[in-house]
Amino acid sequence: MAMTKAAGLINTRNLLRAKGAGVEQAMLAQLTPQEVRIYQDALPVTQLPIELLSKVAVLSAPLLFPGQGRLEALLSLGRVSALSDLKGIYKILLRFTTPEFAMKQAARLWTTLHTQGEARCFSDGEKRIVFEVMGYPDLPEPMRQVLGGYILGMAELTGIRNARIALQEENPRVWRWVVTWG
Repeated sequence: MAMTKAAGLINTRNLLRAKGAGVEQAMLAQLTPQEVRIYQDALPVTQLPIELLSKVAVLSAPLLFPGQGRLEALLSLGRVSALSDLKGIYKILLRFTTPEFAMKQAARLWTTLHTQGEARCFSDGEKRIVFEVMGYPDLPEPMRQVLGGYILGMAELTGIRNARIALQEENPRVWRWVVTWG
C-alpha cells in the first residue's frame, strides 16, 4: 500500500477548521471511526495511506469550494495547499527563481513525501513545463487533480500569470502534468 506524509491532510484539516466546526463535522461524518482517528491525530511527518488522503480530498473539496465542479474544487484544494505550504521565506524565494527550477525542486521532494513513484520536471518548450510521476500507476485520480492544482499554485508563486494545466492520463506508468502560460 502506498503511503504519503500527512502534510496535505493537515492543510485540508486547517482549511476545514477555518470554515467552521460544522464544515469539518460534515466531512468527518463520512469517515469511519478509524479514519477519523487518523485524521485527527495526524502530524506532518505521519505516514498515511494515499487512499485516505484521496478520500478526505474528495469529501472536503466541495465543502471548501462550493459551487465549483468536482475537478475545479480538487484543483482549488491543491492550489490553496501550495499557497499555504509555500508562504514566508519560500514565497519570497520563489519570486526570484524560474518556474522550471522551482518545480524541479518539488520533483526532488517526491520521494521524501511518498513511498511510491518518482518525479521529474523539465521544460520542453518556451513557456511550457512538464511535471511527471513515474512508477505509481495506482496514484488515485483525485490526488492527480490535487497535484495539478498544487503545481498551478507553485507556478503562480513564481510569478506566472494565466497558467493552464493539462493532465495526460493515458499512460498510468507516467502521469504527466503540462503547464503552459503566456
